[in-house]
Amino acid sequence: MTPPPLRTRLARRLAPLLAALPVLLAVSGCFNPFRPAISTSRGLSSPAPVPSSPANAVRLLEWCYNNQDITLYSQLLTADYEFVFALADSAGNAFRDRVIRRDDDIDSATNLFVGGGDRPPASRITCSFDRTLIALADGRPGKDPRWHKSVFTEVSLNVLISEGESQSSLEVQGKARFFLVRGDSARIPDVLQQQGFRSDSLRWWIERWEDETLPSLVFDPGTVRVRQVGAEPAATRNPLQFLTLGGLKALFWDSPPFASHTAAAQVAPARRR
Repeated sequence: MTPPPLRTRLARRLAPLLAALPVLLAVSGCFNPFRPAISTSRGLSSPAPVPSSPANAVRLLEWCYNNQDITLYSQLLTADYEFVFALADSAGNAFRDRVIRRDDDIDSATNLFVGGGDRPPASRITCSFDRTLIALADGRPGKDPRWHKSVFTEVSLNVLISEGESQSSLEVQGKARFFLVRGDSARIPDVLQQQGFRSDSLRWWIERWEDETLPSLVFDPGTVRVRQVGAEPAATRNPLQFLTLGGLKALFWDSPPFASHTAAAQVAPARRR
């Protein structure tokens, strides 16, 4: 007798298995390849860069803004970290020497990333730096290029704030200069030393962040533009505002400088560092 065709024989062998497949899937909870589940999550972001070079440290800061990660952000700033306002930025008048130091910067970033301050946190942040970041020698006096580098980059930052049924979009376009220090020369904060951070020549830290945006009466791409996205009654709609990046940090800072600091800044010129 002629044997049945190969296709018929395979079908007979697979028939019991295919018939039992729905039962096996229901009992074991296994993934069904014929009807894959649809994920309701927003998906995983790209892995955080490792700050093993000056450029990677700046790239990690960019990643922290995009992912609103205050933990890794705080692990980037040295104990003597400073954020420096642009010289012509009036937002810096209320700050002694026109700088924001580490704890205050982390306070502001925490309120912006995850909340806790007087203003609602960002519902989304989009931050981008130059596609290629180039590390150069730190030209400040007394800085050895083996341990100190600088990175200059364009900055594009968009912050979406949702409050009730309205949304505000804060936009920053400008430049920034970062000064970085190698881990075996960095002043590591005590709180991070308690967590196990030690002197490490393979890790880089951000020691100084200079905002080089300049406000203008006409238009300056280095200012922050705040506009309403959602519809609101005219009486409650916020007017268009212009702030620098330093102004954005000050906006989310819980504890603004004391009045004496403001007075001192108005009397004495800022010290150039």
